[in-house]
Amino acid sequence: MPAPTAPLRVTTNQEVCDTHTWMRGFVVASVDRAEVSAADGSFRIDEVPPGTYELSFWHEVLEGSSQTVTVPAGAVAEVQVDFRPAAEAAP
Repeated sequence: MPAPTAPLRVTTNQEVCDTHTWMRGFVVASVDRAEVSAADGSFRIDEVPPGTYELSFWHEVLEGSSQTVTVPAGAVAEVQVDFRPAAEAAP
């Protein structure tokens, strides 16, 4: 019998200017899973095996981050990501 799986739901908050619609972020959960985000930045990856995962978040302009998330068997794991402006480099 295969191990039970659960969805991983991710929501993002991006501090960006509405004028720059070309700006976008990327989330890579693993090489064999991908999902396109909705207009509000949220997405869901179904059938994730229970376990602990390291998620990395990248944005071409905003500061990236990583989070550890534990996906319990038979329950939804939710992650909130807040993209913030990258710190300016010191002169």
